[in-house]
Amino acid sequence: MPKPPVASFDARLLELFRRAAAEPVRLVFPSSRPAHRLRFRLHSLRQAMRREAHPMLVFAEAVTIRLTLGADATILTAGPADDDLAGALDSIGLVVDSAAAAKSENAEPMDEFLSKLVRREEETE
Repeated sequence: MPKPPVASFDARLLELFRRAAAEPVRLVFPSSRPAHRLRFRLHSLRQAMRREAHPMLVFAEAVTIRLTLGADATILTAGPADDDLAGALDSIGLVVDSAAAAKSENAEPMDEFLSKLVRREEETE
């Protein structure tokens, strides 16, 4: 069976990855079935993006998807991969100067990179 291309997914799932790469997004479902289905679709989309070397793959790769099962609802949280570690890292005073980090890695600062990526995506729409 052929694997689905990126074009077969709802464009809002791409937007979910873009938004979740910057800050956590929480969706509440009344049962676990639709939450599991969305998680499956997001993982499938990420795989399709890898196969096609999609320009928004950088956002999808930066996102972790978690399910929290409750008695009355299931919560799907999509957010930055290391978001759950932020408090611990902040507590010891770790701060990254993105310009200095980019220089040491011979790369452009993340803010500039993301701005270019968003502009390129807007131009293709």
